[in-house]
Amino acid sequence: MPQEKAPPAMDWGKVEASLLQLESVEGARIVPDPAGGIAEVHILAKSSRSPKMIARDVQSFLITRWGIRVDHRKVSVARFEDEAVVASEVPRLALQSVRLTVTAELAAVEVELAGRETLFVGRAKGPLTPDHVLRLAAEATLEALKNDLARVHLRAILRSIRIHPVAGRRAILVLVNLVSPYGELLVVGSAYIRRNELWSTSQAVLDAVNRRLTMDTMAV
Repeated sequence: MPQEKAPPAMDWGKVEASLLQLESVEGARIVPDPAGGIAEVHILAKSSRSPKMIARDVQSFLITRWGIRVDHRKVSVARFEDEAVVASEVPRLALQSVRLTVTAELAAVEVELAGRETLFVGRAKGPLTPDHVLRLAAEATLEALKNDLARVHLRAILRSIRIHPVAGRRAILVLVNLVSPYGELLVVGSAYIRRNELWSTSQAVLDAVNRRLTMDTMAV
């Protein structure tokens, strides 16, 4: 039986990058084994094709392009929708409260989210400047979401937050990076400023996180 080994000094980064040439594949991560072969292949792909088809493409590509044989059981595929990504494992949480406390030159934001008869609380503190206070509201919201996201192996990182005019109204736009063992996905969330900027910032973060990965990852 062929050994699942790669040539010496294989540049796994190049192999991962080359896998992005395959149809529907948006991300790839290879976990090498101590013997110099492949222990795991994690693929992040659009849901337009089945996981089995994508896994077969990965196997064929690795052998023809790199001379590496991989057992199909080592290839896992996580799929996401092209636009609004829906996940069933993480229920939507409702924004309960956003509180700002100011002491000297520091600001502290506390966010409460309600869901499944449980209250999730997140806190963040930092310099008292208008731009940074919005960031604190976003980070406190992500902190409140942290444990719930961890249940499905997701971690959220705030990338940017801005106030933009949209159709003559002011809106909060946020970019959040969702990180899983299978790759990363950049998602955007938005909310019109109604009650106040901090409240709308938390709403925008929740909107972004609701555009998350479908974590029905399967080994094929």
